[in-house]
Amino acid sequence: MKFIRKFAYKFIVSNFARGFNANFYINHYNLSSHSKGQALWHYIKHRKLEGVLPNEAAYLKYALSNDEFRNSFDINAYKFYNKDLAERFNKDEDFFRHYLNHGRKEGRLCKFEHDPTSGNTFTNQEKWRSIFLTSDFLAWCGDEIEEIPRSRAEAINLFLAKGVDRIWPINFEYAFDAQFLRENNLMSGRGRKSDADLYRDWLTEGFTAGIAPNERIFLASYLGGLPFPLSFDWQAFVRRSRLPSTTTRTQALIALYDRSAGEIIRHVDLMGQDTAWLLASIGRRALVHGNTHKAVVMFKRSVAIAPQAETLLLLGDAYRELGENGKALEAYTAATDGGRGPLRAFLQAATIHAEQRAFPEAFDILRRAHPLWRQKAEYGQKLHEVVQLAFDHQSARAHALYRDTAEPNSTIAERAAADALMVHTLDEIQALYKELDDLPVSTGGDPEGSVAKIVKLEHAWRRLDG
Repeated sequence: MKFIRKFAYKFIVSNFARGFNANFYINHYNLSSHSKGQALWHYIKHRKLEGVLPNEAAYLKYALSNDEFRNSFDINAYKFYNKDLAERFNKDEDFFRHYLNHGRKEGRLCKFEHDPTSGNTFTNQEKWRSIFLTSDFLAWCGDEIEEIPRSRAEAINLFLAKGVDRIWPINFEYAFDAQFLRENNLMSGRGRKSDADLYRDWLTEGFTAGIAPNERIFLASYLGGLPFPLSFDWQAFVRRSRLPSTTTRTQALIALYDRSAGEIIRHVDLMGQDTAWLLASIGRRALVHGNTHKAVVMFKRSVAIAPQAETLLLLGDAYRELGENGKALEAYTAATDGGRGPLRAFLQAATIHAEQRAFPEAFDILRRAHPLWRQKAEYGQKLHEVVQLAFDHQSARAHALYRDTAEPNSTIAERAAADALMVHTLDEIQALYKELDDLPVSTGGDPEGSVAKIVKLEHAWRRLDG
């Protein structure tokens, strides 16, 4: 039967809905309650004739060719305002795809601000003005100017008059490094220009083209905004890997990240005191980009050197991706040992225990997290989730017992056993709420309080009993 359904689905797609992708259609058009078959039927019956796009590739092609849409989205603004995406994506199309599929729904910023003086949109040559920070500018050059600007507009005018020639930054994060741009040939054909002229070109052309002004910005998708690991002997790595002699340290680091797990491990001796951190960083990037096996190798080697809680948490995530829940649980539990473990490690460990119907162990994990994280909304939500799962599990057991009591040969003792199971379950839950649920509503507590929660569960039991 399953084979017939799959064949029928493929036949309908190829003949009546060419190019249809159910996952894209369900996610993009908010049809989470639909199965793939229902989504296909919905598309054919209601949306195909309307010209609704059936897959991501078609949607991206349409969006890129749509002037109105392109004018409402600036890839460099999206990168600048959404730095949490830096470790996940390298290519512009990946950022664009994220915006189409998620960013719009999340309300993420995707355009630079308007000129506060005129209210007009900045031209491409002026877009750098949108990230100009007067406070950073004055902190950098305050000792070198005679009169402090009284407004942002005056500060920008001062920057244009004197700051560009002196390579003053438009903000600390985007400090301009002319040598870095030259060494890595980021503005091709302009390496012989003076620092000031190169800076002017970057402001008017490079910024809007997404060219990084310094190494830290350039390596953000690798290092997450942290500085270059100075203990990494990149020159020895270049020689050992037989890279061109012109390879820069930035290019060498990227080459290291892109190596296979086995090759990276062979170069551990070149990483110095940054070894554990660098391996974890490589593993994090591998995990984000779907290379889960490589991530596991990196994280395991990192925690063998320095068992940091955050790295153990990521190792748990990697095992979870591979479906190895036993190893994931071991990693999450290790991340919670020895004091203040990350909240997510406790929650993930409790989740796996609950999935395995090991509810006492799940509640023990939540007890350990309680002193540290009880004021976090996520903690309260997880507590209520695990309680509900435990109640549902015990209800199913009691339901089976009540079914047995309906048989002609059932005994009063069997009925009493079912009642006792539910009474014991409710007593345990009540004790848990008294012990662990001291949260106000605003931080994740039940809006009607734990007493109301118990009452609801009791009503559910009464319906089951009836």
